[in-house]
Amino acid sequence: MSRVPVRILHVDLANGLPDLPWDPTAAATWVILWWRTLPLARLEFASQQPPLDGDLWRIGVSRAIAPAVAGWLMPELFRSGESLLGIREMPPRVGLGRPIPTSLEVLSSALIPDSGGSSTAVSLVICTRDRPDDLARCLDSVHQLVPRPLETIVVDNAPATSATRELVAGMVNVRYIPEPRPGLSRARNAGVCAARGDIVAFTDDDVRVTPNWIAAVEHGFREPTVSVVTGLVLPAELETESQLIFEQGFGGFGQGFHRQLYGNGFFWHTRAYGVPVWRIGAGASMAIRRSAFERVGLFDERLGAGAAGCSEDSELWYRVLAEGGQCCYDPRVVVHHYHRREIRGLQRQMYLYLRGHAAALLIQFSQYHHWGNLRRLVYDIPSHHAKLVIKGILRRTKHRKYLLGSEIRGTVAGVFYFFQRRKDPAYSPTGQSAPMAKVASFEVDEPAADVPIGRGYQELWLLARQRGIPLGWIQMPIPPGSPVIPATAVRARLPRQWTSDPEPVGNHGGATPPISVVVCTRDRPELLRRFLESARCLRYPNWELIVVDNAPADNAAAEVAAQFEVRYVKEARPGLDWARNRGIHEAVHGIVAFTDDDVQVDTGWLTALGLGFADPSVMAVTGLVAPLELDTLPQMLFERVCGGMGKGMQSRLYQRDRLRPTDLIQTQAIGVGANMAFRRTVFERIGDFDTALDVGTPAGGGGDLDIFHRVLAAGFVLRYEPRALVWHRHRREMSELRQLFYNDGRSFAVYLGKLWRTRTVSRLALAGYTVWRWGRWLVGRIVLGLLGRHRLPLPLLLAGLWGALSGPGAYRATYRNDERIRGAGRGQFTSPAVE
Repeated sequence: MSRVPVRILHVDLANGLPDLPWDPTAAATWVILWWRTLPLARLEFASQQPPLDGDLWRIGVSRAIAPAVAGWLMPELFRSGESLLGIREMPPRVGLGRPIPTSLEVLSSALIPDSGGSSTAVSLVICTRDRPDDLARCLDSVHQLVPRPLETIVVDNAPATSATRELVAGMVNVRYIPEPRPGLSRARNAGVCAARGDIVAFTDDDVRVTPNWIAAVEHGFREPTVSVVTGLVLPAELETESQLIFEQGFGGFGQGFHRQLYGNGFFWHTRAYGVPVWRIGAGASMAIRRSAFERVGLFDERLGAGAAGCSEDSELWYRVLAEGGQCCYDPRVVVHHYHRREIRGLQRQMYLYLRGHAAALLIQFSQYHHWGNLRRLVYDIPSHHAKLVIKGILRRTKHRKYLLGSEIRGTVAGVFYFFQRRKDPAYSPTGQSAPMAKVASFEVDEPAADVPIGRGYQELWLLARQRGIPLGWIQMPIPPGSPVIPATAVRARLPRQWTSDPEPVGNHGGATPPISVVVCTRDRPELLRRFLESARCLRYPNWELIVVDNAPADNAAAEVAAQFEVRYVKEARPGLDWARNRGIHEAVHGIVAFTDDDVQVDTGWLTALGLGFADPSVMAVTGLVAPLELDTLPQMLFERVCGGMGKGMQSRLYQRDRLRPTDLIQTQAIGVGANMAFRRTVFERIGDFDTALDVGTPAGGGGDLDIFHRVLAAGFVLRYEPRALVWHRHRREMSELRQLFYNDGRSFAVYLGKLWRTRTVSRLALAGYTVWRWGRWLVGRIVLGLLGRHRLPLPLLLAGLWGALSGPGAYRATYRNDERIRGAGRGQFTSPAVE
């Protein structure tokens, strides 16, 4: 007969002793007995048992709650850290002759008073990773907390999507923090660094907290010597075999119904045998004084989920006890946990638990040289496993038959893991590598103004400019809760040379040649609307704006263009370079500037482009592309680790006779298609954009690299002008960033294939660059990623490699696709690239 599902009932004895409702469909019933908000005991009834009558029910309840009642009424009878499982008799002050509610009124002093309002001391940190449904359920319970925490911080650990960020976006008093490096310890450290409270409470996304959880946490710290408070973790459901095995066979996360204080005596009495810090509680219901982190350090980032697998919390408790602190287990700090539902998931969990436990024992020994840690690792754990093997042979350990192998393998793996990571730092100084950043611009010559900061930002990125000339980025941390950054604080960060007069850029004669601006779009009306709103602020005397709608699915872009009264052109053939070429032939003026719908232009953009063309020998100008926002992890990774789209703050001229073959190949250093302009005459000489390339084709990109290369290969001059500034909205989703890496690798391989065919650079130089520069770079960062030494997640690195390897096939496909489109469009406007 199946042992599940197990029905869980919660009975408040303050409301009297109800009849036990019977459910014949349940394999068993677990009754959690409470006195108001005070948990007292757990009773278990098998399905074969008939419903208890009144007297038997009363006696069973009385006996079950006796140890907890005795512990609360006579705590002096119990030594710190001892188990009360041996207590079986009813304490004298609780008699069966009186009704239970009346008898238990003596426990009122153990109840935690309801303070209401909001806590001024407790910051709540919830770490999550791609489980938005679980997180939503957890946050629903958090919203019912009385009192409310000072703040709730959701740390999104190495997310693959923006689901968590979107879930948290509209919530009051909830801050979102991305932590790109995988690992629960890293996420918790990020939460600690961002928290403002004197007490940092932690729970997990697969937990429901009880309404008085924050009050119980605060109450647990009423003794100033207590550094850590943990609490009771009850099962939220027992519907599967896996959940029952974990709760019944391993005891779950709960540590009983009696408050216990673990201090110096507990630590030194058990040190020789391996201090059983795992008995103190569970990280799913835990709170730590900030001063404890200052004294013993943060969570060890070699441990925990996403690293060794477990024990990052108990290892921190070990340090707290070793340094003279105290830990308190208080069963009034209650949460309900959703255990793993599948056996396979439980097997993986137990493997990671034992791997983390073994690694933690070695870390504790290496730090404190307490030999009890080694004794437990080399004697106690193997002996325990040997006994389980013998019991398994005798068929006395049914619940272990699924998991014993996972536990043994995990223990061995933990030893190897430690020796692989023993020289790694326990944690980074900041605990966080990629916080959300507020992006703004700062003019050093204008009157000082404070910089407003929105909710949730931890860093400020300011683009300092002087009379329109970009000087560089100022990056500074934002104090928690700061609504603004004072202008004086910003100016204090400015290098002295930035506050002096800028160097002259050259005499441009105030050039303002007429410019046609072409923005290409495809089914992104909201982005187009934001671009057009920014374009309204352009300060330039003579210019036009053309919206080219590339193979649209509807008329949304046309409607947006009509609202802004700009020229609208539809290009039915899919491909960004088809749209660009259509823009060239629709343009009226002699200079054609190109940008994308996901940018916002600076007010002086066209003025700077015009100045860039003041020299008649310059045939093309590119400009600075700065991040519009750094609100998500993918955006921060792209800008901080990959370098973004910016090409520096110094103006430069590019000419073929001054370039090495390598420079002529890697034209990505010159600029990007989101910010470029050309004289129309250059297209008459070299041809239009190659329609086989870029977005919307099998190549996936490369059109801007190709046109820059062809301009230089033809002997023309190209200028990079950082004053021509646009702000780009980077990819917000990890899936989008992964696709971008794939497309970049694929399109660059296609671009190299075209150079091989056209021979605009020598094939020997091209082959050397492909193998020794680009190929070594691709493989090298994959190796670093496999070793965990690269700052980018391995899936992104692999996406770039897969894209590069698909390049040869993409080259053939993209030109076949181009021939097909040209054949289908005979008689229409065509603009082949001249080679």
